[in-house]
Amino acid sequence: MIEIATMNTTENIIVNVPLSPKRHHLARQFAGEQPTIEKGKQVYLNTLAVGAVEDFLNYMEFETSLPQSELFNPVMRQFQDVADLVIPGLGQIECRRVMPTETAFSLPPEARENRLVYVAVGFEESLKTARLLGFWRGLDLTDSQTRIEIDNLSSMESLLDYLILLEKGKDFLESEDKDAVAARSLIESQGMSLGLTVAALESVYRNSPNTRWR
Repeated sequence: MIEIATMNTTENIIVNVPLSPKRHHLARQFAGEQPTIEKGKQVYLNTLAVGAVEDFLNYMEFETSLPQSELFNPVMRQFQDVADLVIPGLGQIECRRVMPTETAFSLPPEARENRLVYVAVGFEESLKTARLLGFWRGLDLTDSQTRIEIDNLSSMESLLDYLILLEKGKDFLESEDKDAVAARSLIESQGMSLGLTVAALESVYRNSPNTRWR
């Protein structure tokens, strides 16, 4: 059962997700397809990381689609270091593995584009449970940034609020409101996704003191 608790000294929540036999079975299947032991371990952990985030989001009643992810593509799995999970209509969440002694996670080039957020997934040595350590907004990533420190992450509670905000923005853009129709036409002509467009607007409002998100 997923455990969600509040830390004693802060309002941040702790999220512990059990790694079920089903998740390990899929991880073994994907890992067994790889050409080397090292690559197999990477894919195994990536698959577990995505599974933990998916189980948490499903528990919180967010729709997800693992089959639409790059991780589910055998070619991408073998030749790239991807650990993404798709939220239909919004976009991709990257789920980055963090081992017990690590204080940051790396960002390979293939995981630096078209990601709504990066979620840090901490593993214990036994791989029985994963802890969701926090998240980083994709649009806050700088061009030179290749690592994200765990101490700099936003809380998982904030992630839920952020995704709800993005879903509300997407729902508006999909409505028949005249402004939404005009905006949607422009967005589609530029080949942009609704999810990333809403995320970009949220970033502008969040970082501009004289504007307000509504």
